[in-house]
Amino acid sequence: MRGIFNLDSPLMRALGIVWDLIVLNFLFLICCIPVITIGPAITALHYVATKMAGEKDTPPVISNFFKSFRSNFLQSVILGFVFALAGGFLGYDVYILWHSSDFQNSVFKILVPVAAVAYMMTFIYVFPLLARFNNTVLGTIRNAFIMSVTSLPKTFSMLLLIGACVALTLYTQATFRYGLFLWFALGFSSIAYANAFVLNSIFVKCSEQYSSQMNQELSQDTPEHSTSKK
Repeated sequence: MRGIFNLDSPLMRALGIVWDLIVLNFLFLICCIPVITIGPAITALHYVATKMAGEKDTPPVISNFFKSFRSNFLQSVILGFVFALAGGFLGYDVYILWHSSDFQNSVFKILVPVAAVAYMMTFIYVFPLLARFNNTVLGTIRNAFIMSVTSLPKTFSMLLLIGACVALTLYTQATFRYGLFLWFALGFSSIAYANAFVLNSIFVKCSEQYSSQMNQELSQDTPEHSTSKK
């Protein structure tokens, strides 16, 4: 029994992670209330989640959350606005496509679903990328789309997790009530934490490829070329 309740035991570590996810979920929801800060809140959520998934010792949740919230605030607000605008436009297109017979046999019947899938694929990468790497807004969006395509099986696994959680919540009235409680308790942070293991593996692989490419380019530079660059 003493071993079970030891602070380093698997049970206590699991309970500690659950508590951190509850705290993280609460911070995320509170920071989403002003609406304009949803982008920074999502970025901070993924920043903490990826650190929790990638580090042996659990990082301080509150300090790391607000560290990311402040440092990525402006870019996160812009990204949030861009994706909200694009999401609203796509949602309107889907509504028109669904209710208008004029669009049933048009090219939009293919383009709109493809655009919606590309939107969702890019969305699940863009805020974790901003939390992890320094880049411009357009550069972050471009890299998010490229990563989502080059890591397609992992991308669909993350989308499947999110879709399954949403579908299970909406399955019946009973699951909706319990699901809504879980979403407010630790739903958003738990999904971010689960996907963080996938994202970390992708980010590590991309970082290694980038470092290898940089080392190869540096090794190909001749002394004369290096001097001229100075």
